[in-house]
Amino acid sequence: MKVLRILALLGSVGAMGLSLPGCGVTSHRVGIAPPSGFIYTQQRAPSYCPCWKEGGVTHTPNLKVGKASASNLVVPRTQDLLSFGWGDMSLEAATRNGGLTKVHYVDHEILSILGVYTKATLIVYGE
Repeated sequence: MKVLRILALLGSVGAMGLSLPGCGVTSHRVGIAPPSGFIYTQQRAPSYCPCWKEGGVTHTPNLKVGKASASNLVVPRTQDLLSFGWGDMSLEAATRNGGLTKVHYVDHEILSILGVYTKATLIVYGE
């Protein structure tokens, strides 16, 4: 439910001509928030990597990937009274979809078109 409220907020702010960094969509701290556009945005950014605390990135080949998405549709000029959100963007869903038992790091991807349609995807890499 929290993800749907956040996605509705992102859609409404985009519809007003403003933009939010990727951290406005996720419920955790984002390492890098890429720029976003008003008409069309498609971006990917890191969300979490334990390597930030360990002092460096180590490349692990052949990692599995799991994805989970949630979407939002806002009817313009309704002040978000007509907004619809759906999907399961949880870490649990992403690890289940990728068949993961151990998480190495997490990215997120945002797709937004005119702030009316927004899709957020959690991308999990691990074993």
